[in-house]
Amino acid sequence: MLTKDQAFDIGEFIYKNGHKSLWQVGDRLEKILGEFAINPNKEQIISAFIVKNGAEKIYTLDNAIFKLIQELAKAEQPVELTMS
Repeated sequence: MLTKDQAFDIGEFIYKNGHKSLWQVGDRLEKILGEFAINPNKEQIISAFIVKNGAEKIYTLDNAIFKLIQELAKAEQPVELTMS
């Protein structure tokens, strides 16, 4: 669950960067989300989100960003990556 300040930070990010593509501001979003994400796979989850939605404008991703936040708030077990 987000605190009031965290929700404000996300909302402000979306408002200020709404006209930009996720590729342009993905590093800023990653920094904001990384500060309060508890999921041990947060780096992989955030990177996959940016790769999948990179060409989209931020204002079109507001709902998807808040769904991503819900996923990052889950304390799941880390995924072990194996090389085949």
